[in-house]
Order: sequence, then C-alpha cells, then structure tokens
Amino acid sequence: MKTKFVLCLLGLWLVTGAAVALAQDETPTPPPNARTTAIDLDFNTFFLIQNDRDFDRTEPLYDENGQTVGYVTSVLQPGITWTPIEQISLRYSARIGDAVWSRNDAEQRDPAAENNILFQTREMWGRVDLTSSLALRAGYNWVGDPTTLFISRYMGVAEMIYSPRPGTAFSLYVAQFPDSIYETTAPTSPAGELEYNNFENDRILFGMDGAMLAGDHWFLTPGIFALWDKTEIDRPVTIVNPAMLIAARYQHWTLDIHLALQLGEARRAGPNNHDVDLAAGAAEIGVGAFAGPFSFKTTLLAFTADDGDPNDQFDTSFAYSGKPGAETLMLTRNWLYDQYDSLDLRAAAQGAGFFLADEEIRYRPVAEVLDIFGIVGYGRVLDTTNLGDDPTVGVEGDLGIQWYLYDRRVTFTLLGGGLWPGGAGARLKNEIDLDARDPIFYGQGNMEIRFSGL
Repeated sequence: MKTKFVLCLLGLWLVTGAAVALAQDETPTPPPNARTTAIDLDFNTFFLIQNDRDFDRTEPLYDENGQTVGYVTSVLQPGITWTPIEQISLRYSARIGDAVWSRNDAEQRDPAAENNILFQTREMWGRVDLTSSLALRAGYNWVGDPTTLFISRYMGVAEMIYSPRPGTAFSLYVAQFPDSIYETTAPTSPAGELEYNNFENDRILFGMDGAMLAGDHWFLTPGIFALWDKTEIDRPVTIVNPAMLIAARYQHWTLDIHLALQLGEARRAGPNNHDVDLAAGAAEIGVGAFAGPFSFKTTLLAFTADDGDPNDQFDTSFAYSGKPGAETLMLTRNWLYDQYDSLDLRAAAQGAGFFLADEEIRYRPVAEVLDIFGIVGYGRVLDTTNLGDDPTVGVEGDLGIQWYLYDRRVTFTLLGGGLWPGGAGARLKNEIDLDARDPIFYGQGNMEIRFSGL
C-alpha cells in the first residue's frame, strides 16, 4: 500500500514537471509596478437564546439553573493578499474571537489563561504562476471536495493549478490533516519535536478536481479525493471519494446537484481483526426559483447508513463533513454561526444515515434592502438500530428578517424558530430521558460587516 502511494506521488510530480517544461516558453515577463495589496474583513456578532439544551424539559437535579442556553459571541476574520509582482501572491487570514462575552476576558493579562480571546490562523499560503496557465500554491488553505459533503476544512496543502483557458481550471492536491495523536513523548524542546515528527501515523489527502463551463449557464466540477488514514497503528483506513457538482444558473431558476461515492477499506477493523470493506454515498439537490419579489429554495439531502450489525465486514455509513447547503439551523449546520453540533452530524456519528427535505421562502418588499424569510425542514435517519423505532429526527420551522445596508456590506439578521423532535432526534440529543420529545425554541440574531478588495 505504501509503495503504491509513493508511486502515485512520484507520478503526479513527473506529470507536473513535464507540464512545466512544455510550458516554459509561456512564462510571462514580470511587468514593472505590478504590486497590489487587497484586504478583506468579515466581522460578526451573534446572539442565541434557547429554552433547553435537549428535548427533555425535566428539571435536572444536578444543574437546575443550567437548562437554558444563551450567549453573545463576536468573531473578526481579517485577511490580506499581497501580490508583489503579477506572478507571485501571498495570502494570510485569521479568525479572531469566537469570543463569548460572558467567558472571554479582553483584559486578561495571562497569556496561558483559558479565558483569553482565541486567535486562529486560517490561511497562510504562497502562489507562484510558473507559466500563464500553470501555478503552484502551498501553505495553509481551505480544502474541499466538489460537494463539500466529504471534505471541507482548513489544513496544510500543496496544490498545482492548470488553467488552459478562461472558465476552465484543474487542480491536483496533496494535503495533511493535523495530528490527532502525538507521535512521540521523547522530545522536550521545539527543536526535538521536529526531529521526532514523521509520516507514519498521519492522515494524508490526495485530490484532483476540475471546474468547467458547459455553455453559458451550466457548470461542471468533477473530482476524486483519496484519504489515507494511518492514525490507528497497524489499522490503516483508505477511502476513495469520487464526487461531482453539476450547477445551472438562469435568470429565473438555479440548480445544484452534489453527488459523492465512497469506496475503501479499513484494515483489521472488523471482528477477529478481519478487514472491513467500505461503500457509501451521498447526494444533495438544491433548486432555486425567482418570481418578482419572491424567491424559493428547495433542498434534498441524503447520505447512507450502516445496517447496525457490528459483526459484519461491510460498512455503508458515509464519512460526512457536516457542511451541506441546506438552510435549516438545527437539523443541519447553523449558517449564522456554526456550533458543530447539528443533528445531521450526530446521526452520521451513529452511522444512522440521514435524509433532509427543507424549503426556504423569501419575500423582498424592498429590493436589496429587506428580506423576510421562512424555513421549514424535515429530517429522519435511515437506520434505527440504536435509535428506537421512530426514524424521525424532527421538524424545524424558522421565521426571520434580514436588513441590508451600504450595498450589502452590512447585514442584520433576526429570527425565531423551533424544532419538534421525533423518536430518533430525542435519542440523538437527550441526556437523561431518551424518549422525551419536548420541543426546543430559540431566538437568534447576527450583525455582519463585510468588506473585500480594500
């Protein structure tokens, strides 16, 4: 297995080198005074008030004042892209905050204190245009498969980009997930830590995708990504994920079709250390329509479940990123402020699969200034082996308003909603009474200020 991956890497670099050699005569001459600097900023302050953490309103004896949920948090995401000459770009962006007003102290002087405001580097990369159509980019960057249902996160990545003509681009990726385990306990200094680091127990991602125009209105993004996970010693997992995004953009309607297939093997992961075969799939379809001041968006999402048998040697549960394009805020990722605890993620962790149907309706009484919107969604699991007899996760309903200012550089959002659980949703979320089905009600708001290209 190791030899095959080394040969694949060598092949990729040989192809890249050949492309560079063939295109050397295309290398443009750096023009004088091509230096540019672009700054982008995204600031959000979000608040949430919610009547309960789960679907059980029974007052807990051990934490009677901790049943409700409420907080305000602020996040600033600044970025800068510097192009000293036309063929070289450098990018840096950060995420400052996730600063909960009641927890993080802006005047904390101890750098090791737990209540400091968090500072995260998100992007830190350089790009070199080797020719007019070929570029190399390396560093920390966002990586995602065409559907974002399998991979969607920031990590270290090297990317070769080939753009033969406007509207068409192909990319090759080699990325490395951060270590989930520490590879040694021997070193005591930063210099020693580097010496003991290796590629023996890492997760490596290989990928290739392309973005193509098909006529004036259709877009195709095929891709294939392979995950090589060696974090469990002597139990490597290999997942190959072909994926396709098909999109259309017309004046009165839009279409997005996301398709993903996963095939692979988990070595010595089954009973008696037998190998387990992996085969799973996911699909998401989004249809938008526009009629005067009204707009409609329908989303269907599904990913496969395992059969719940711990003794077989075949796993059909989809390795899911939790990053769909759905509009619901509890059944799927909250698009105002992601709390990484949506019910679809909980279902995926159980290997129970998931199906979602949601509808968003928007009314714009004042174009480009005001939106009134409603969202309704229904979710269910596809396997109830560990979740009782009722596959329903829940029904969600939301009603909100968005107010835009200064060419949409400022957006105020205010909404209220609730989720009425089914049996599977109760068992996914509840902490004490697994069968309680009391609804969760919430109010949310957000102020966003966004600038790009400053």
